[in-house]
Amino acid sequence: MYYGGVARGPTFHHQAVIFLALVLVSCKNDLYPLRFVPDPTSDSGVPGDASVPDVSVPVGDCPSGIMGFATVSDVGGEWDAGTTGMPQLQLDAGTTGGGPVDGGTTVVVDATDSDALARFSMYAGDKMPGPLTIVVKGMISIPPPLDGGSGDVQKIRVSSNKTVIGANVLSDPAKNGSGSGFTGGGLTLTDVSNVVLQNLVIAMPNSDDSTDNVDAVHIEGSHQIWIDHCDLSSNGPTMDAGASYDGLVDISDGSDFVTVSWTRYHDHAATGLIGRSDSSAAAAQDAGKDHVTFDHDWFNNVGNGPRIRFGTVHVLNCFFDQITDYGVASTDGASVVIEACNFQDVTEVQNNADYGPVTTLLDGATAGTLQFDPQANVFTSSGQPFLTTANATVPLPYKDQYIPDSPKSVPALVQACGGTGKIAAPTGN
Repeated sequence: MYYGGVARGPTFHHQAVIFLALVLVSCKNDLYPLRFVPDPTSDSGVPGDASVPDVSVPVGDCPSGIMGFATVSDVGGEWDAGTTGMPQLQLDAGTTGGGPVDGGTTVVVDATDSDALARFSMYAGDKMPGPLTIVVKGMISIPPPLDGGSGDVQKIRVSSNKTVIGANVLSDPAKNGSGSGFTGGGLTLTDVSNVVLQNLVIAMPNSDDSTDNVDAVHIEGSHQIWIDHCDLSSNGPTMDAGASYDGLVDISDGSDFVTVSWTRYHDHAATGLIGRSDSSAAAAQDAGKDHVTFDHDWFNNVGNGPRIRFGTVHVLNCFFDQITDYGVASTDGASVVIEACNFQDVTEVQNNADYGPVTTLLDGATAGTLQFDPQANVFTSSGQPFLTTANATVPLPYKDQYIPDSPKSVPALVQACGGTGKIAAPTGN
């Protein structure tokens, strides 16, 4: 079914900084109670278009609990050495990273140290086994390769059973972010499991080799991964107009059980994909895999949101804001649930399936499926979805573990709580 484009209203861009204090009041009973407890003294309901004043957000007030497919494990799949077919999904171990619950220790890497990148690479890599929590204090620069060199030098490997968390080093992290992370490169998770990346800025991932571009976070052949409260972009102190940037979060090659939560994607082109290509080889590799949750993420001033192939993906309470192509693409037989999202200033279809808030067909790909009720999402100054397949039911094993927020509250929530500096985190001392 095709929903034709509609005339766009005047473009509206959020200029005001929106914070959490009134959100606690206006969204009472809409918030997931296991991750966030609203103000018990408030009896207010959910006003449809309440304005939110400029009030500060105390660090630590925003949700930080894990939700989605990263909470899920499997039984009988190859991750458990089984050979009898598809894994059985169950809610048990989930993703814990290198935290104290696993008996892990904590190390601090200070970006002001001359050997900061080397030290981080040592702690994050295979030579230092987990469980281990690595606190990054300040912004670590990852230099480009020498002329003719491989962009692999900008891909810093993170091995299994690790947590990498940015310290809140700015004087006002609630307004300005954590001030900790990486610039000039990205983190690569290949054939690993049980990794948490949290409160990290990753900016300007780039390679001088145009055939070997660098993702902010690259996940390949890995499972049980949680990316939470991060800030990802091709922005830096100054924009590099000549740089060639790849994705922000790419998930491929049979990866599984991934959650990306409360993360801001911004000032970039293609933000990321699930499934590396449309090929039959990729389809065979990703069959029954690529279970991914996007939970309260903010896609702001980007070319497009997730491009999904083959996988089973849940897009929950996400805010798509100033999108030039499409918000979500379900292609190549993917099964996608889009639930209570908010689309604002997303380019209309323009007689081309590559545009619009939601599409099930892109050039060179076959159609995917959707569980998606347009009436249960919000569209403002945006085109209509381009849907070529009938609405389908996509089962979620964790369906009873959350309550969706109202889609009207999503812009205020993700702008108040998405990105870095919004959760309690180490100071790096």
